[in-house]
Amino acid sequence: MVHVDLHRPVEHDGKTIAVVEYDLDAVTADNVMAALERAEAEAGPSPSRSTLGLRAMQALASKLSGIHYDAFGLMLPADYAAAIDPCGPVFEPFLDLLA
Repeated sequence: MVHVDLHRPVEHDGKTIAVVEYDLDAVTADNVMAALERAEAEAGPSPSRSTLGLRAMQALASKLSGIHYDAFGLMLPADYAAAIDPCGPVFEPFLDLLA
């Protein structure tokens, strides 16, 4: 279980988000594929491996936590990293194929 208490809560769609929680055991192949597809669409043409990876981790954390994708962009950098980094190992096998 991933649990991150944000140092500075963020406001998004009229909601205050102070905690990001999700369970990586709930990851499905469909979640991973949807996150990769969103990452490719968001990253634009010829994305770097790191850009693609960050977008994919953000998309997966968003899906699993129920927090809107755009709300992650409002977080402090340290909170953003703490919230999405646990998703990184899920994508490692795919990033070399995509970038």
